[in-house]
Amino acid sequence: MKINPVQSNHTDVIETIVVIIGESFSKHHSNLYDYYLNTNPNLKKLKDNGNLFVYADVVSPWNLTSEVFKLVLSLKSQDDDLYWADTPLFPAIFKKSGWGSFFISNQ
Repeated sequence: MKINPVQSNHTDVIETIVVIIGESFSKHHSNLYDYYLNTNPNLKKLKDNGNLFVYADVVSPWNLTSEVFKLVLSLKSQDDDLYWADTPLFPAIFKKSGWGSFFISNQ
């Protein structure tokens, strides 16, 4: 498997990108979002060390995970009239670019 490193804004080379989607995660009870209890100590440590980026301004277009994933994993925009399956999916784009792409679920 050929893996292409990604150059960041800094001098670091990024060889692995992991996207974690927490379906039943509540930011209102997470110290990643300044909740007063230490509810996510391992994730908080990753964030504090610069190894985890936490989005604070993302709004979901749906309250149903299967509908959200259609938009998250594809190039479809909520604003266009395309069907989600008629646009490339990010894992396919990564694979064509020479990256390894894996989807792991606890379902």
